[in-house]
Amino acid sequence: MSATPARLSDPATVAVLHRLYELMDDACRRASDLDLPGAAVLADVTARSQGLSLRKLREDYGFCAEAAEGTAPFVRPLAERELAALGRSAEDRRALALCATAKGAERSALIDRALGARMVETFPGLTEESFDQLVELGYGYARAVGHPAAAAGLFPAPVLRQLVAFWHRVVLIAARFGMTSLQVVVLGRVCVSRPGLSAGTRAEDLGLSERFLDVQMEGLRDRGLVLEGDVLGCTEAGFQRITDFTQRLAAAQAEKWEALSVPERTALGKLLQYVLYLFS
Repeated sequence: MSATPARLSDPATVAVLHRLYELMDDACRRASDLDLPGAAVLADVTARSQGLSLRKLREDYGFCAEAAEGTAPFVRPLAERELAALGRSAEDRRALALCATAKGAERSALIDRALGARMVETFPGLTEESFDQLVELGYGYARAVGHPAAAAGLFPAPVLRQLVAFWHRVVLIAARFGMTSLQVVVLGRVCVSRPGLSAGTRAEDLGLSERFLDVQMEGLRDRGLVLEGDVLGCTEAGFQRITDFTQRLAAAQAEKWEALSVPERTALGKLLQYVLYLFS
């Protein structure tokens, strides 16, 4: 199955990528005081001996740029923690570049190991062979985009960046429909469940705690999007809302997908297909 914008906007795919984002973000925070976007930038500059120019930073991470400075909001935290430093770009002495410090390189390696450990811990059925295949496909995508991925490490920066950018689009589009990204995940899971999720097993099925699910459900119920009882079901309004969201996300994905080269699409498609195979 090829990776298409429609595939990327499918509620089941959104749920899988949400779970991966959450566990990887939590692993980053536990291993350091950085979130996943910050870890992605740190991995990016660590892999580049001459650093990452602010122009390139805006191109690659502009989806979360600060209007005031025109740079990503985690540039300052990296500098304040002495994980990266701003200097003159080797390509253009008039421009600035973000370069990893020795401390930053060590922190990036620590985060990378933590991400791998969390994967193995969370998915006990993940074999050494399948994990190696996942890593190789990630490096295949990194090579396709021309990234100078380091020989060591498990998760190249372009892979982390794609996950961060995807989830950022989900968050923005969900807000346009009056929902949080987590409510989108819950509503999508409910709407594709026929006839519905049983009240006793729904939290486990959704990969959420009962308390956390209750918070999301309250907002969806107040909007008339779900019905609760012995079986958790989706209203007509809820089904229409998730359908509209999916169409909007598909349109946004199509624009990004078309901007990729053929080798990039092929490599990213293989990676996504394998991720969904492993974690769905």
